[in-house]
Amino acid sequence: MLKAKEKALPKGFNEARFLQNCMTVLKDTKNIEKCNEVSKARTMIKGAFLGLEFFSKECYAIPVYLNLF
Repeated sequence: MLKAKEKALPKGFNEARFLQNCMTVLKDTKNIEKCNEVSKARTMIKGAFLGLEFFSKECYAIPVYLNLF
């Protein structure tokens, strides 16, 4: 999914760090299992496009009903 949108990613984008961020968010976010898969993917990709990191608390994955924001 990232390769298809590579031009939209910020310069210096670190794919390995992004994947580590995503795995941690998916593991640590309470009630994330109740969210739909598309919403999870969209949230992770949006953080990447904006150049924000979940680890650094620059953005958050917040479950709301069945969607993740």
